[in-house]
Amino acid sequence: MAVTIAIAVPFKKWNCGYSLVSVAQSQIRMLLQNGYKLRIICYTKASPWLRHKRVSYRAVLPPCSSPPHQEVAGKFKGRVLEIAKILEKNLKGIEYVITHDFLFLDSFVVYNAAFRLVARRNPHIRWLHWCHSGSIGKPKKVPAYPQSLRFQPLSKQEKLITVAQTHRRNFSRQYRIPLTQVAVVHNARFNQSFLKLNSVTWRMIQKMELAKADIIAVMPSPLSRRTKQHEICVYLTAALKELGKSVRMIFTNSFARPSNKTEQFVLMELRWLAHELGLSEKEIIFTSALGKHMHESCPENIVRDLFLISNVFIFPTLGEACSLALQEAAL
Repeated sequence: MAVTIAIAVPFKKWNCGYSLVSVAQSQIRMLLQNGYKLRIICYTKASPWLRHKRVSYRAVLPPCSSPPHQEVAGKFKGRVLEIAKILEKNLKGIEYVITHDFLFLDSFVVYNAAFRLVARRNPHIRWLHWCHSGSIGKPKKVPAYPQSLRFQPLSKQEKLITVAQTHRRNFSRQYRIPLTQVAVVHNARFNQSFLKLNSVTWRMIQKMELAKADIIAVMPSPLSRRTKQHEICVYLTAALKELGKSVRMIFTNSFARPSNKTEQFVLMELRWLAHELGLSEKEIIFTSALGKHMHESCPENIVRDLFLISNVFIFPTLGEACSLALQEAAL
């Protein structure tokens, strides 16, 4: 049974002009990719972003509209209790909660108080509080309540998440918590959406673990064109592996239908050579092996995707009139 994680976000619109939105979107996609169910807790009247069977939206948080000093003069305690009640109702069945900037920014101090209250009342819930800016460190003088909440320790089931190693110690000092209660999780982009990668490319990236490679090279060409010297690509890949590099050499080979004996023979030769040089099927990749739909050719948009994520171009051809592969690699 999939674990449900709640994510609390401080915005109404999923506008990527606000960098936190992009971070939250990437986080949502990556958690979904790893099989989790998600419950997004956001401001009232906030619109859903991603329609997915494992994502639910609770637009229940009253927007924070007044500055902290006005909260103190007005109904601060009442608002804290109101928000805490809303949170507890919408966190039923939840074991893990991710919050974004609610415990860090001074304008969110009413939420800071509410989340802390809910954490004390519900010790079974684990909290990961993301802070997306640099810590201000330990102040010379702690301000009066409620601003003092930004410098008070967290409960044991809460962790502070900073996006940079350089801020870890300062956050430990700011909140007066041990370093073990501050974790570093760097911001990440969900590459498929940002780079607009084809779903076939994305499956290849996952299956062949391309994102873990130090070197990714692409060679688009039928294998039977001997003047392309595909075997040199294999030798160079093996040499780079011997230097301790994680390697991926991708041949986007075409005309690889089973009836094409010449193409199949060269494919067999290159596979044998790769095996003899100690290269695995994840290190020497032929797109024709991905399925019948790739036997005749590798679609142009997938070739483009692969060039986009590659970082080395090997071009051992003996002669070209005007190479398209050279132009594609340069784009």
